[in-house]
Amino acid sequence: MGGIALNSGPGWLLGSELPRALHIDTDTDVPAEADVVVVGAGIAGISTALFLQRKGLKTVVFEKGCVAGEQSSRAFGWIYTNGWHPDKLELAILARKLWQGFAGQFGVDVGWRQSGNTFFLKTEQEVAAAQDWIDEARRHFPHDIDAKLLRGAELAALYPGAAANGYMSHPG
Repeated sequence: MGGIALNSGPGWLLGSELPRALHIDTDTDVPAEADVVVVGAGIAGISTALFLQRKGLKTVVFEKGCVAGEQSSRAFGWIYTNGWHPDKLELAILARKLWQGFAGQFGVDVGWRQSGNTFFLKTEQEVAAAQDWIDEARRHFPHDIDAKLLRGAELAALYPGAAANGYMSHPG
């Protein structure tokens, strides 16, 4: 039998009523001064500017293209956790928590959809490596990693005929 790795459902393919990036009218006048200048209006830049502004710093964001329509539209805002090195997991977990709270903070649909991903694992070595990753990630982040390895009947129930073993993650 082969393998599969999942992360919570049909995934990021689920649509949103929103386009991938909304046009936002911005001020094109460059301020004479600022405490902080942020380059890039993706999720990292906008979040940084938001928290700096909340700390009372006059913050300016520069973006060459569309707000949240450049790297954020392709990188899923760093919320993907499966397989990350533990040094990067902390950032992904924090980003996921921030995304989960944005709609409530701003009162609008920001396009966040909690979904998942799947990895099919072909060899026993890949299965062992996936389990090692799960164990290591849970040692560092016991309450934030919910990846699961699926095999045998459990795998067949979700993916009849799959020639794979794998893990499943349901982001919290």
